[in-house]
Amino acid sequence: ALLQRRQAALYAEFLDSAELAFLVQFYRSPTGQKLLHLITKNMQTANVEEAAKSSGSLSIGMKPALADLEATFLQVIQMFDGDEKIAIEELRQSTAFAKMGNIGEQSLQNINQWHNEYLPGEE
Repeated sequence: ALLQRRQAALYAEFLDSAELAFLVQFYRSPTGQKLLHLITKNMQTANVEEAAKSSGSLSIGMKPALADLEATFLQVIQMFDGDEKIAIEELRQSTAFAKMGNIGEQSLQNINQWHNEYLPGEE
């Protein structure tokens, strides 16, 4: 519950109500659901794996994770056509999409802070 509240506050900090509504509408649509499914199913991890190996402590920053997500996104959008491609392009051109990198950086900090505050099953 605490992590969810932190994430909600984060989205409210970076996105205005129109941007939030756009994202909710997109990700509830069949195209948005398909995109989430395909990204999850095809997630690339090469950058994260390399960063974890080279860190010596298996810790990673947000840059490798975002690089893997971007590579996966570019791969899976090739699986869309017609109206789906139009919807994907509207997402890519949105102001909300442009802000997602900043949200990703802060999300990682929120997750790490939450992990440091609670033991599994404690919250």
